[in-house]
Amino acid sequence: VEYCGFHGFIVHYNHSTRSLEVDAEELLKVIRASDKYMNDIYFLRELGVRDYLIVCTAYKQIYNDSKKKKLNKLFARIKTMFIVVGVSFYGDSSDVIMKFKDGRMLVMETSIFKDIFEHRLGFMLAMHEQIDLYENIKNSIGDFRRLRLRSV
Repeated sequence: VEYCGFHGFIVHYNHSTRSLEVDAEELLKVIRASDKYMNDIYFLRELGVRDYLIVCTAYKQIYNDSKKKKLNKLFARIKTMFIVVGVSFYGDSSDVIMKFKDGRMLVMETSIFKDIFEHRLGFMLAMHEQIDLYENIKNSIGDFRRLRLRSV
């Protein structure tokens, strides 16, 4: 939620790829009517948003949990998240394998996947209907490999 002066507030969702202007009264009404355990989906529904992507909410929850737990402990939840966008996912402590609906497959080191997950994946998932997810992840693998080579 972003304060926008006289216009009220702007609620960004789907990893900031979409937004909605809301006046202060409407926002406060939703907040006051909820309990302390309100999640993103409930909040957006109460504001009348119907075009949110569950995959973005799942990503954000897993991302927040990755601050407390190692990412490979969250692979079961990541696998479920990828099913929503039609990608099969397998990961262990050394490698991650992603298989796309059209048969293309990506294999990467778990440490590279962690970098992509932390820095780019949320945006890619939010844009998965407009972009080629396979190509974007493949390009990110190359980018992070080059960064590692430069830093050595």
